[in-house]
Amino acid sequence: MGSAGAKSRSSGPPRPSPVEILEKNNWSVVPLLIVGSKGIWTIRERKALRKSLQGLAKEVRVMSDVELAMHAAFARTQNVSDRIFIVSGTGSIALGMAKSGALFRAGGGGPQKGDEGSGWWIGKEYLRRMKHRKRGGTPSQVAALAKQVLANAPRSPLCAAIIREAQTHLANLIVDVQRQMKSRGPLSISWGGSWMLDDRFRRPIRATVKQKIHRPLRWIHPKFSPDQAAAQQPDRMPQGFPSDLPPRFLTKK
Repeated sequence: MGSAGAKSRSSGPPRPSPVEILEKNNWSVVPLLIVGSKGIWTIRERKALRKSLQGLAKEVRVMSDVELAMHAAFARTQNVSDRIFIVSGTGSIALGMAKSGALFRAGGGGPQKGDEGSGWWIGKEYLRRMKHRKRGGTPSQVAALAKQVLANAPRSPLCAAIIREAQTHLANLIVDVQRQMKSRGPLSISWGGSWMLDDRFRRPIRATVKQKIHRPLRWIHPKFSPDQAAAQQPDRMPQGFPSDLPPRFLTKK
């Protein structure tokens, strides 16, 4: 649904409006539509996407895909402490939410700006250190090499070093967000992305975070997928836009 808000190219036919989509498919207007879309960070972007989807539902809530995943991960917990959601799949990002509702962010700049610790970064580093002639490919193609790197890590010092560095990068994203929060109370952490779902990969990250963050930590296994949370726990999804949004990209020091 997130792509419905994109502008059509001038060379192609115009996209049908939400109302036209409903009429064509004989769909009824639903009470609530919750959308998690890639790259939706600013208030302006959120309002534009929400406006483009009006007519599909009586109420439309729009947020970034990582926000939706974060709310899904914490959907069942009653804990109201500060929380951080760390993602490592093809890309990587850490998103934090303080008890006040303010959001904080580290990473998530995409392949051109880093995505350290992600599957793409692992694959890229492997090709670079092996001095492989073919260093190109799409992010997903390069990220596919990461499984090979992890599998070879027990018997390859090079692969083991890359995996350790990836884990350190991800731990540092969590630490960065925690420092932005500037609070000392309990902190809840959950995760998403194919790499963070691997307990072998996740365990050293937890150990590093414990060494660097000196406050009570609670690691919470994600409860729902984003679509499940939106369907089953809509009351846990934000009803408005955050008053304090994180920057689009982490500023390099």
